[in-house]
Amino acid sequence: MFRRLIIPIILICCLCAVAQAEGSALLPLPEDEWVSGLFTDGETLYVITDQGLRTWRAGDAETRIWSDKIDLPGPEDGEDGLGGWRYEFDGLSFFVNEGRLCGARLLTDADGAIEALQLCDVALTESGTVEARNARSLAAPAAIRDSGLSGISALCARDGVLYLMGYGDDGTVLCAADSAEAKSARVTALGWNGFHLLPAPDGPILVEEGYDEGTKLYRVGRDGGMEKLCDLPPFTGGVAVDPVTGAIFAALDGRIRPVDRETGALGAPVSALPLRLDGAVALRGRYCAWMQNNVAALDTETTLDESGVLSYSTSFSAPWLDEALLTFAVAHPELALAQAEVPMEDVLDRMLTRSPEADVYITDIRDGAAAYLALLKRGYMLPLERETLRAFNERLYPGIRRDTTGGDAPFALPVHLNGWGPGVNESVLARLGLSISDVPDDWDGFLTFLEAEILPRLDDLGPGASFTYTDLSAEGFRFHLRIIILSAWVNCASAAGVAPDYGDPRLAALLERVDGMDFTAYGLTEVDGGDEGWGYGYSYGSGDRVLIQFSTPYALDDDGADGTPLLLGFGDDLPGTLPLNMTAAFVNPYTAHPDAALDLMEALLEHLPTETRYALCPDLTEPPLDPDYEAGLASRDEDIEALRAELDAAQPQDRQALEEVLAEYERRRDDYAATGKWLIPPEKLAWYRAHGDRVCVTAPSWFERDTTGEAWQLQHQYIDGLISAREFLAAVEQKARMMALEEG
Repeated sequence: MFRRLIIPIILICCLCAVAQAEGSALLPLPEDEWVSGLFTDGETLYVITDQGLRTWRAGDAETRIWSDKIDLPGPEDGEDGLGGWRYEFDGLSFFVNEGRLCGARLLTDADGAIEALQLCDVALTESGTVEARNARSLAAPAAIRDSGLSGISALCARDGVLYLMGYGDDGTVLCAADSAEAKSARVTALGWNGFHLLPAPDGPILVEEGYDEGTKLYRVGRDGGMEKLCDLPPFTGGVAVDPVTGAIFAALDGRIRPVDRETGALGAPVSALPLRLDGAVALRGRYCAWMQNNVAALDTETTLDESGVLSYSTSFSAPWLDEALLTFAVAHPELALAQAEVPMEDVLDRMLTRSPEADVYITDIRDGAAAYLALLKRGYMLPLERETLRAFNERLYPGIRRDTTGGDAPFALPVHLNGWGPGVNESVLARLGLSISDVPDDWDGFLTFLEAEILPRLDDLGPGASFTYTDLSAEGFRFHLRIIILSAWVNCASAAGVAPDYGDPRLAALLERVDGMDFTAYGLTEVDGGDEGWGYGYSYGSGDRVLIQFSTPYALDDDGADGTPLLLGFGDDLPGTLPLNMTAAFVNPYTAHPDAALDLMEALLEHLPTETRYALCPDLTEPPLDPDYEAGLASRDEDIEALRAELDAAQPQDRQALEEVLAEYERRRDDYAATGKWLIPPEKLAWYRAHGDRVCVTAPSWFERDTTGEAWQLQHQYIDGLISAREFLAAVEQKARMMALEEG
């Protein structure tokens, strides 16, 4: 693993479809394999990952993997021959020299000063290893020793000249030296802009990214001098040169376009990029790009028909979404998949005017709940009539399906669940002689439980444990507790199918009771000086506390293994709920590409993460295994065997320390063997399924949806004693009704 190659690309993983024989393709790399670089000889794409060196050629059904280690001599082995030192790729830069795969790294002394440049030929053997051959070291010329280079970020060779680039004391440094002797070198300080060095048949091309000022291309001569080639338009990026044909490509506005070498003019687009481009290389007929956790090989021998554009609008991001978008883009070369930015609160107006500005929307319902529910109610969503989408909708929890379905037709696809809620730590509760069965299931009973059972026992918690988060003041907790109760009131009413009645005396009584509780007696400070007491510590693990805060879906969160959510209600008519925030995708009914839009919805469904599927579908009852478990266990076993071998060879004075380390490794291995097998622990899944009838999509209260500041001001009027609890709730009721009328 090394940090920089010809194109500086960092840590990505990708889940990809099987490559096609022709056209664009996603590279067939395993899930969760981290990629740290790409380079090419013009025919073969080389991909450096944490699992080894992979190669791919157009038409291959899959990538081939070689080892992630290479034998290189250490400095103590002299300049000739191999020293039997197993050396990971970190620090080694690969490049192609006259058709040969080569590697290079800088050798430094104990103080980090550059002494030599080590070069080798690289062979990929049939046995799957990566071997260094003909290793030699060239004494670094004074110009390179004095350049301040901290490593090699890009490297190429042509006609006996070695060109290398890296970071120096004053920004990027470009060096040119004889590849056989390197007795002298020309070093050029380039500055702090983004620079890339690309191999080309008539000499390397230096790319200087100027962002809004435009991108500049230079040809680098044998002596390291630079000749201006052309300027590219502002915001052009992803420049790639085919090292065989010399063809240049660049990305602009989500399109891959050929570049005129003389003028810098961009030609007609040949492929679309639905995601932000992070880096690319070119090989004959392909533009191989890294795009947000994915690697794709895009066809450069076609012309993109820009009359067909399918746009999607979202602020949601996730690696699996990137994979779904790229899968669709590869399968639909006839369409340019582009991102539009339409605020959710504006979508209803767009629908009233039949605007096709965005074809597909992916939105967090809480962020635009009113608009989303109005669209669903009025039928401003294209029915998801595909059998795969309809069948999946029928599998959803009823509390979720209610907000994705209109009549008997599904209109939206849930793609993500999250949220938060109160909970208790069962292991800490046990220290107080209590269990989860002692905790009431309604808010009034819960407040009594705090006063009668928790408060008298707090001294029994022991050192390090606490009632709740230590960075939370008493007033901050009270403030937060009011919001939780008000939100729970709205969610419970929504789940029961009734409008929240803020005039219900039970709600006012609860708020008045919270006002009268002394939370400093629970160990909370009077105020938090940083924010006048209203702060709240958002910690998602259970910690060593009685009361915790959970992320949701509660039961599927692996943090806080001993924690249990509190599903508190307000009586038999308003039982407690398991509220979830939902992100959903739906299609504009006025789209010009309804079939393609439904194809995109099916791509989203195909790539939904396992955890999301389990949170949505109660028919999934078998706990899923973690696909990385076996590899994780094997890695731990290897570490233990290596430590045992080290212990066997250790001197007597070193044995005790090694034995302690070994014991700790074995303990961690046993813990992992017991708990790491499952992607979702069985007990978590069992709890979630047992409470599936409580699952519902949250209906945010006026307090959570208000953007005017009125909600904040109103609550502070109540806190300051200017209005009573009943007056406060009456004002909330009025605001909620006005908002409901405005939203229709």
